[in-house]
Parts: sequence; structure tokens; C-alpha cells
Amino acid sequence: MIYIVTLNPSIDYLMSPKTLSLGITNRSEEEQIRIGGKGINVGVVLNNLGQSSTCVGFLGGFTGNHIREELKKYPLLVDGFRDSKHPTRINIKLDYKGETEINGSGHPIDASLIEALSTFITTLKPEDFVVLTGSVASGMSYDWYVSVCEALDKQNIPFAVDVSSDKLIDMISYHPILIKPNQDEICAILGLQNENLSFERLLSESKKLIERGARNIIVSLGSQGSMLITDEACYRAYAPEGVLIDSVGAGDSMVAAFIYGYVNDYSLVDAYRLACAAGSATAFSDHLASFETIEKLKDKIIIERIDL
Repeated sequence: MIYIVTLNPSIDYLMSPKTLSLGITNRSEEEQIRIGGKGINVGVVLNNLGQSSTCVGFLGGFTGNHIREELKKYPLLVDGFRDSKHPTRINIKLDYKGETEINGSGHPIDASLIEALSTFITTLKPEDFVVLTGSVASGMSYDWYVSVCEALDKQNIPFAVDVSSDKLIDMISYHPILIKPNQDEICAILGLQNENLSFERLLSESKKLIERGARNIIVSLGSQGSMLITDEACYRAYAPEGVLIDSVGAGDSMVAAFIYGYVNDYSLVDAYRLACAAGSATAFSDHLASFETIEKLKDKIIIERIDL
């Protein structure tokens, strides 16, 4: 089973105001309510690809109840959440002259619930796969993620990490199958200046994360596509042509599709191709990638090999 650790899920409230000014009442022309959080996005795309998975983490209150109801729409996505007794957070997404987000912090999680989740993870088997993705819950430290990575490595359980934290550099020493930082995150953890950073320098510096333990790295390059770095080669993929509608969840879709390929014995290149198609499928639509859209885009992904 694929277990997706989802510590800080959310309801995303998307609003599209025609104008936006501080200090006055603004009105939105269109609204949408979606369940969100990186882990839930990963689980939904896995479901759409026909892969079972279980989300584990914390939900509570009326917002948590809404998320549980929405999860029932995805028959292959199992609700393994624990009740936190507090309302799950709400994130505001504003579509006005670009995408602006105001993300809620949520309520602190009781220590006994965190301990119960940690204990559950120790019961997993090498045939399982764990995805660590998204922010930690309020009051938690990213050191918790590091301790989970250490435990998974000792248990020989494969895992992937998609976490925005300087603790990522500590997590990779426990040999994650995949990490997926963007260019800004790579620069932050390696102490690089992002401005005018060449592709060649970015590749050279990213290879250091392979040397420190990561098995595979997908680096998002925005409109310039992405690259996959392994211990043998680098592969660069270029985004297919399409109209950007909503980039929220595109990176999560890439993670989901790569993991789908990995657990189903795809080659790394084929798993990467599927990941690129899934990311684009989400970006080119107003919902997370569907199987049909992924299949349609898969053959349009151009991948070139760059020998290390």
C-alpha cells in the first residue's frame, strides 16, 4: 500500500475578484471550494491513475468532515485520518493578476495523536511505500519528518519526500526514492544565488544531493519544464504546449505519477514522462489531472538525456 503522510490538509477556497484593494470590501466574480493539501492532491491523482493509496494524518471539525465526505468520491483513496478535534484549516487562493495564496496555519495537534501516527509508521513493511509531503501541522517541527525518514530507512521501506524545509538536506541522507524541490528550494538548501543561475550550474549543484543520499531528484523549472537527476544521468523534459489555467497541484501531480510508475515497475524515464504529463494535465485544467488527459499528453513530452 502507498501511505501518504498528510499532516496539514486543508479546504482551499478559490476566489476570482475583478479588482482587489486593501481596506475596502472586495467582491469575487467566481468561487470554488476544493479539498486540498499536497498529500490529498497526490492521493487524488493516484486514484485517477487507478492506484490505491491511504492518506494518514489529521482532520477535525466541520472542515474535516467536509474533506472526509469529498474523499468518498475517490474509491481508491482510503481515509486513514485521525480526528484532531479541531477544525482543519482553510486556505484562500486569489486569482487576481496572478495567483496569490493566504494559507491557514491550523490548530496544534495533540502530542498523543502525533505519537500514534509515529507508532503506526513503525508497523509498515518493505512492500509498502510512504510519501511525505506538505507542511507539518501547527506546533510540529520538521524534525518529525527527519525522524520518520530515519525510521523508514532502517525498515527498508521506500519513500518519497516533497517538503519545503531546510530540513530536506537532513532527510536525503536516509535515501528517499524521490525528492522534488523547485529551483528556489534547491538554491535555498545549497546556499546558491538563484538570479542568473545557469542550467549547467543548477544541474552540477543538484547532483550533490544525489551524492548525499537522494536516489532520484525532479527539479521543477516552471515554464522551462523540469529535470530528473539520477545517479547515472540527467534527463530534461520540456513542457508541452498548452494554456495555463491553474498551476495549483501540478507539482503534486508529478509526484503522484512518478510514484505510480515506480511501484508499477516503469523505467525511470517512463515514470518521469508520466510525471511530466500529469503535471501538465493539472496545469492545463481547472482540476487535478485525469487519466484521459495524462494519456493524451504523455506522448507529447520531449525528454533528452544529459550524461553526467
